[in-house]
Amino acid sequence: MAQIVGRVALSHGPQLYVPSELWPNILRREDAENEKPGMREETTPEVMLRRYTACQDGLDAIHAKVDELNPDVIVLIGDDQRENILADNTPPFLIYVGDEVDASTRVAHYHLGDEFTDTITRYRVDVDLGRSVIDRLLDSGFDPAWSTQTRHEQGLGHAFGRPLHTTNADARYAIVPIMVNTYYPPTASPKRCVEFGRALALALEGHAGSQRVLVMASGGLSHLVIDEQIDREFLRAVEAHDLDYMAAMDPDVLVGGTSELRNWIIVAATSESAGNVIDYQPCYRTLSGVGCAMAFATW
Repeated sequence: MAQIVGRVALSHGPQLYVPSELWPNILRREDAENEKPGMREETTPEVMLRRYTACQDGLDAIHAKVDELNPDVIVLIGDDQRENILADNTPPFLIYVGDEVDASTRVAHYHLGDEFTDTITRYRVDVDLGRSVIDRLLDSGFDPAWSTQTRHEQGLGHAFGRPLHTTNADARYAIVPIMVNTYYPPTASPKRCVEFGRALALALEGHAGSQRVLVMASGGLSHLVIDEQIDREFLRAVEAHDLDYMAAMDPDVLVGGTSELRNWIIVAATSESAGNVIDYQPCYRTLSGVGCAMAFATW
């Protein structure tokens, strides 16, 4: 039987891949009247560099954990922002089961200069495991969509390319990408994401193969406008394994970039134990509080 050997979660915001001195260039700075208290201190070059450095340490810790576990396959839960799941058909969950797939870090579209060119890698897909998961999810009452082709010019969307670049740049590990529509209503409720995570764990562990599986969440935490209260309450739930809290989260809070917490919820629900938060960094980049709160965790 397949075995889940571990779980990790990491943010994928562009600030992770852009030197801190260029963070203000990602989005235009707002006028002074939109300034929030404390943002002048949070957006000094020194503070942004400190947070960038801490985030690189978080990425390194996740990379080291993945290599320590040495899985046969990474099941990667990430959102799709109209990259492959388009308006003509928008399922809540889609499992990719083509033989191979491309992915890119894709930071160049932030118009930060030619030095930030796309890095494209081709990954092997564990089709046998992916199709088995689809069948078992169907038996458990879920109806996931599936695809053997991508429509995005870079293959998988940025929620997949960036964490794969961090943890699997040489493509040594096969993958099974699971795309989640978090951004475009109607979306799966937090409660449904908990249920999906539980069903996914059973589907993976029920597979007849002997694969060692790592389950990975990509995204979050709050952004574009950072809300540290939401983040810290959610991370406390991760460390307490409080799936009831996650299931009861207000969907109206999980909008925009913050909606990517659904990916973390799914991965947390595949576990029966509490998570360990490696670090949390609210990475502000404008005086109005715009930025991305980054976090890194293992189970």
